[in-house]
Amino acid sequence: METGKPIVVACPMSEEQHKCNRNWWCVTNACVAKVDPRVDNALAITTDGRKLATDARCLSATAPDFPESKVNRLVENVAATWSRTAATRGTQ
Repeated sequence: METGKPIVVACPMSEEQHKCNRNWWCVTNACVAKVDPRVDNALAITTDGRKLATDARCLSATAPDFPESKVNRLVENVAATWSRTAATRGTQ
């Protein structure tokens, strides 16, 4: 929070995320159609959506790595901050 505000890092969606997103919308619509809450509920659907937005691998261990994913961008940003502030241990 160097600027005092969160820094927005926009990342494109992978093809895997696009596929899962289409399925996620189908499940969301099914939930609205009164699916048994023990099978699917709004909280579970929202959690899956957040995981999908972060990286498809959060939902599926077989999803391929996407170099431009939010997780990979986070790693790049932390590594850059660590390198830039190593003398003062700025990432500790």
